[in-house]
Amino acid sequence: MAKLNMVESPPASKGRTVREAARMILMDLGIIGESGSKDIIALMEYAIEQRRAAEWPPLKELYEAVARSYKLTSKEVEKESKAMEQRIRRTVISALNNMASIGLADYSNYKFEHYAWRKVRRRISSKMPNMNAHRRFWVRFYNYI
Repeated sequence: MAKLNMVESPPASKGRTVREAARMILMDLGIIGESGSKDIIALMEYAIEQRRAAEWPPLKELYEAVARSYKLTSKEVEKESKAMEQRIRRTVISALNNMASIGLADYSNYKFEHYAWRKVRRRISSKMPNMNAHRRFWVRFYNYI
């Protein structure tokens, strides 16, 4: 019976790990399945391990440091860091597009309100060039009423 209780209720953890927190954010952004999401998580874990919040190193150094953890030669590290940069760039663009699409569908969506920033709003306006004209019309309409 004691064994059954252990299976039913897992031990309480002290808190979420960096990996778990990052996975939740990436899920919200809709990019958990992207190849760059693993790189983003690895960069976040490395940054937390180093705890250098006062001075943030250049991204190229971060890419190389993470690549050094699983590549042997300097040529492989350089190649992997460039590939990592490109994967992350594509993943970030995908996240921007996902948030812009959510904002187009429902501007008051909690994910959009929580994660959206100026770039996402600019991306929306580039997808719908007439959106600003519609917004101005409705603002004028409500002011008239």
